[in-house]
Amino acid sequence: MLSRIVIKNYRMFRDFELAFNVEMNILVGDNAAGKSTLIEAIGLAMTGLLHGRQMAQELSPYLFNGGAVAEYLAAVRAGGKPTPPGSSSICSWSKLTSPRSIGCAVPTT
Repeated sequence: MLSRIVIKNYRMFRDFELAFNVEMNILVGDNAAGKSTLIEAIGLAMTGLLHGRQMAQELSPYLFNGGAVAEYLAAVRAGGKPTPPGSSSICSWSKLTSPRSIGCAVPTT
């Protein structure tokens, strides 16, 4: 059972954290609020798959948070050497039954 999820620089989520209720959780929100993206991120973290394929085969600029990408490109244009947004963890979670943390990262090319 998931107790918490942290998503960074994945699609619409720049820096998102959610603690789950032990008994039941219901996702409610307007269109484009991020409900499906949250479920997608959980599935990605648990399986390493996106749309049934390995994450490395599904890399797309649309997977990354637009604001993070814009900041990265501005820093590169200014002559800096910033860390690409995809090199940080995009999702991680902790299990109620285990103290260890599990996470996933977007591969960089």
